[in-house]
Amino acid sequence: MKIKTDLAEQGRRLAEEFAAESIRIESKVEAELYKGAQKVHARAVQLVPVGEYPAGSGKSGGQLKNSLAIRQTGWGSNPSFEVGSKVPYAMRIEYGFRGTDSLGRTYNQAPQPYLNPALNQYRGFIYNQVLNVIKLGL
Repeated sequence: MKIKTDLAEQGRRLAEEFAAESIRIESKVEAELYKGAQKVHARAVQLVPVGEYPAGSGKSGGQLKNSLAIRQTGWGSNPSFEVGSKVPYAMRIEYGFRGTDSLGRTYNQAPQPYLNPALNQYRGFIYNQVLNVIKLGL
């Protein structure tokens, strides 16, 4: 009987240690993903075009640039972050637009990518950072 009890206790402790280690690794992966998102955000802010308006027009550029933000969209065992903007024209700047919009205005706007180049610049870095956390944790 004592042998069974000892094995059960060892199994319980092992399961607890595994759960704690899993949480620790998840936390480190999340931290590395956030660091990557910060790098992508900083680069996107550098790359995003800023509109220029005539002096005295009462308008100023930089709304898209100032609206770029990091948002966490996944937690726990599936952490994820998004970098982007909620201004209505953000996708039009990134991908361009040719045609008539919902207000009847016609555009032939070339793309001015800022998010995809920023992500592409740091994709390998983020991948390697997360991979290192997993390798060190196993």
